[in-house]
Amino acid sequence: MLMKIDPMRHFEGLASAMLSDSFSTSGIDAYRDGDVYIVDIDLPGFDPEQIEVVVENDILSVSAVRTSPRRNGAEVLLSGRYHGKYQRSIRLAEHLDTQAVTARYDAGVLQVRVPILASAKARKIQVEVADHLDGSVLAQETQSPQEATL
Repeated sequence: MLMKIDPMRHFEGLASAMLSDSFSTSGIDAYRDGDVYIVDIDLPGFDPEQIEVVVENDILSVSAVRTSPRRNGAEVLLSGRYHGKYQRSIRLAEHLDTQAVTARYDAGVLQVRVPILASAKARKIQVEVADHLDGSVLAQETQSPQEATL
């Protein structure tokens, strides 16, 4: 098979790949679904056993390794697929439950779920109805605004 080779085109592509951080910044979506924050990370072709998810000091770190496939001595004519280490870190807010983080890998997508702490969730406060025969309620109603304290 004969092909015309443009060495400068390959050099420009290599230089662009080395100078950019495109692989580590693309393929990530983060969103909130109810009381859970979800981070979807595209990691196609990675072995799930080589993916590591760690939460330490409110930092979510994801790392993965994809090794170059063995070709059994075959001559490689073109190699354009990413091989190597992927690493990404995201700072988590204080109101998230870092003890309950879960991760699932399916069809090349790693999904990390981080729930909101129960103490940080909005909650409805029941309003009690005052008994009109209670003297303390009447005394509060007669206080001037300057005297009212919490």
